[in-house]
Amino acid sequence: MSSAIARHGTTGPMSGALAPNLVPLKSRGFLGLLPKPAGFTVIETLLVLSVSAIIIGIGASSFMSVMPKYRLQAAVWEVSAKLNEARYTAVLKGTPVRMRFADSGYCLEHQSTEDGSWLRLSGRRLEGVFLRANNAPVFYPQGTVSNLATIWVENGFARYRITLAITGRVKVTKG
Repeated sequence: MSSAIARHGTTGPMSGALAPNLVPLKSRGFLGLLPKPAGFTVIETLLVLSVSAIIIGIGASSFMSVMPKYRLQAAVWEVSAKLNEARYTAVLKGTPVRMRFADSGYCLEHQSTEDGSWLRLSGRRLEGVFLRANNAPVFYPQGTVSNLATIWVENGFARYRITLAITGRVKVTKG
């Protein structure tokens, strides 16, 4: 018996040292001549990109539906912060400070000590909300406020009411 038969117990083309080097034709690529291609086909890539685009589109539309909520909350926070700023500015500068409101913005002004005119300190237009106030509050150096005001901040999502107490306290309520 030959040594190949003794080692493997068989004869033929699959016996001996050649057996580990033989690879079936199917795993060697096209007609057994080319290596098996690696990577993705164009169709697979386009399919993944189109599914990704659909998922991003759904996410963007849901994000856009909550934008009014966040714009409203940011506007309420900014208006109440500016009212507090007006109070502290009046105390620090020792002059009256007034806050005026327009349809979609506000203006912070202080009173000139020379001629009593109102000079603009700051102001801003608020996107996506509507402001309405029954008065333009004036803050005094003692920290108090006259021309008590109720300010409504609203959009299609909700409505908030900001009220001022005579002591200058700012209160925010929803509804």
